Amino acid sequence: MWKKKSSKAKIEALLREGLDHYGMGEPSKAFECWTRVLELDPKNEDARDYMRSADRRSRTRPPKSAAVQEFVAEGRRLVADGELEQALELFQNAAVAEPGARELQGYIDLLRSRLHREYREALGGLRGVPTLAVDADRIRDLELPQHAGFVVSLIDGTTSMTELVSLSGLDPVEAFRTLRELIAQEIVSVSA
Repeated sequence: MWKKKSSKAKIEALLREGLDHYGMGEPSKAFECWTRVLELDPKNEDARDYMRSADRRSRTRPPKSAAVQEFVAEGRRLVADGELEQALELFQNAAVAEPGARELQGYIDLLRSRLHREYREALGGLRGVPTLAVDADRIRDLELPQHAGFVVSLIDGTTSMTELVSLSGLDPVEAFRTLRELIAQEIVSVSA
């Protein structure tokens, strides 16, 4: 009787230890624990269930290739047409729909890097100081998107673009895109 309680306690401890290892991203150590449980109790269903579940989750899930291929083909077409912002939006939406598709994340990273560089070049470097090109009454009438209105509210005529992007708390690519759009709409101008 003493041996049975000891064995049961050891099995429970090994099951918990296996779950801890699995939760910490150490599936091989988890499998070792659960294998030891099965050596002590070959019919232990908990250990078998944990191993089956962990095995399914540990396998690299192949991407839904047809969907990913369609996203990639459309994204490449947009890039070839010079529609980088639309391509980035497509890849970002696709990555949400296809989590774990590394190819999509690679395209996102490349496009973000390229757009970041292009926005910086379009803005003439980052040392320029943005100023408002229209009066406050006209800005209120424009019904700018929230993030654009926030960027406009930070423009004081002395803060450089680099500082403005940092102060905005926006993703730098989004902040530069917003500044570029505000300049294109002649709401903001930049002095050297």
